Amino acid sequence: MAEGSLADSRTKAIFDKYHIKDDGMIARQLRDRDYYDADYIIAMDQMNVRDAKDMAPAGLENMVHGIFEATPGKENCYIVAPWITHRFQNTYDSLSEALPNWLAKLKKEIK
Repeated sequence: MAEGSLADSRTKAIFDKYHIKDDGMIARQLRDRDYYDADYIIAMDQMNVRDAKDMAPAGLENMVHGIFEATPGKENCYIVAPWITHRFQNTYDSLSEALPNWLAKLKKEIK
């Protein structure tokens, strides 16, 4: 998606189905500044993990992670972009599986 793009209509349909607000949500490209502002950069698919690591400033490549890295037994799994598969529900289901594991990991790190 180009910078400033609103959510795809198929994504919006999933948001509506699960009563998720997308007010003000836009897509944008990863920026150099993100590597300094964030503790983690998490990508859904293997190509985006690779690209994010390639563009990372020297020494910050290890902050880039795949979506399932915090999910035991699925550390090397990825979600194929739904724009390729047209399986937006599968993407939602996969994110629903992966994201709680990231939340648990982050909560542990904060303590």
